[in-house]
Amino acid sequence: MTLGNELIKEELEVNFFEPALGLIITNLEFLEDELNQESKNVKFISKFIDNLNELDDYDDFDNLVKKFEIIENEIIDVIKQTRDADKYMLLDNFFTAKTLLNEMISQGSFMDKALSFEEQENISEIELIKEMKKFVISQANIWYQNLDNKDQNDFNISNEFAKVLNILIKEKDFVDFKEANDMLVQLFVLDNKITLNNFAYIEEIFAKLIKTKALITLIDFWEQGETD
Repeated sequence: MTLGNELIKEELEVNFFEPALGLIITNLEFLEDELNQESKNVKFISKFIDNLNELDDYDDFDNLVKKFEIIENEIIDVIKQTRDADKYMLLDNFFTAKTLLNEMISQGSFMDKALSFEEQENISEIELIKEMKKFVISQANIWYQNLDNKDQNDFNISNEFAKVLNILIKEKDFVDFKEANDMLVQLFVLDNKITLNNFAYIEEIFAKLIKTKALITLIDFWEQGETD
């Protein structure tokens, strides 16, 4: 893949972008396969996956993300219409791909923050990973505080969900946060059955949960690459 000419940007693209691209394609391919089994027309997803696989230059990525924005609502509509498939699983794949697409663009908050840290002199890859862990957790702390303050009449929360949510609002340790976040996602799925009436609201909340999960997964991939 032809990357940018700037050394810092090139290093970040290798460390973050290539693993992110792999995760995006994997999630969209799974989504494509599941929807095909539901006999849904997903040629527009297949075409977008082909575009990702054919990407030669990171500088063209932003334009691809704009194409994804055009088909987002169509994907959600198809997921909404499925009968036998696990809608939460499909939404997980969709929001994971969407999160990483949006965060990997040149002006994405994740890539922008990583670039600002990388520009610091003498920062090692291990130190950069630590800083990005702190960044993701601090953002998620805020998201979950807002969720706690949100009117929760439109979705069900168990006492266990409320307890885990309160932990995540304050948690700063990456490993503990990751475990608690996975638990929060599972509890939300168990507490809330998706219906046509609540789909839009459930989709909004679930997107936030999966956004955090997706960024944690990306950092895990990056860290594994550094230790292998």
